Amino acid sequence: MVGTIRYDFVIFDYDGTLADTKEDVWRSLEYACSFFNCRIPPAFRARPSNLALSEAELFAVLCPGVGAEHFAAFCAHLKHHYRVLNDFSRTNLYPGIRDLLGKLREKQTKCYIASLKPAVPLTKLLKQQGIANYFTKWLTPDYRPGATLTKSEMVGSIRKEHPAARGVMVGDSCSDVVAGRENGLVTNGVLYGDGDTERLRCARPDFIVKTAEELIPLLTG
Repeated sequence: MVGTIRYDFVIFDYDGTLADTKEDVWRSLEYACSFFNCRIPPAFRARPSNLALSEAELFAVLCPGVGAEHFAAFCAHLKHHYRVLNDFSRTNLYPGIRDLLGKLREKQTKCYIASLKPAVPLTKLLKQQGIANYFTKWLTPDYRPGATLTKSEMVGSIRKEHPAARGVMVGDSCSDVVAGRENGLVTNGVLYGDGDTERLRCARPDFIVKTAEELIPLLTG
């Protein structure tokens, strides 16, 4: 089926799908941990899928013995570094992504992002990388004032703009596949990102690729 499907729109996850962001996220976590004289264990850092843990789970693992009353401060330090201090010098687009976006534009395929990353750092990254103009819009948990959107709600919001069109969701995690399927999209899982590959496979996406370059013929038809 590769090269036979023509999509009207594509929704991408960002972290682990369009860009390798893990080192900059670890930097922000290191900053937050430093206030409590804690360090990230090497074995924990060696598993990028740990970055999918909630802030509460990260605090419990990375700051053992630190009282729960310090959790809010941990989150504040993490947020401040990631949104203000982090220069994202270690975040890079995966090989082939810029070429893919260019080819999708040539095909007049609309591109979107549905990401769990907050709007401020995501917008900063897209502009810094020079790819913001490839996307019609990007949705984040704080995209809608007064609400915290789930990945499925973000994808659903985009889907409503194209009720009769053929679309595909591309991501590196189980939640990306579930969100796409819940909204009637073709799903494409990528194995090169940060997500748990076993859980991704168990979610049974319609397609799976090992490299970003493999997305080019699959998405451009």
